[in-house]
Amino acid sequence: MISADNGAEAIALYEKNLINVKVAIVDMLMPVMDGTATIQALRAINPNIKIIVSSGFDEAKDKPIIGEVDAFLSKPFTAESILKLLSDVINS
Repeated sequence: MISADNGAEAIALYEKNLINVKVAIVDMLMPVMDGTATIQALRAINPNIKIIVSSGFDEAKDKPIIGEVDAFLSKPFTAESILKLLSDVINS
């Protein structure tokens, strides 16, 4: 697992670890680079990366970028729910 404090850091870490990252979990509200910009940058690097979006705001589901991701994870979530979703996304 690799974690980042913000979207810009996430992109830099992804570029260094391309072969090791199969799924990115992106929060829609992050400092420096928000979720939408992060998703667009990830897709520019690798159009096939699997992306799960996480948000505590239901209206985030209505953003156009959500149609470009593999799953939506509502906050709060449990360890069980995120592990199941990860498994579903990886195996899809």
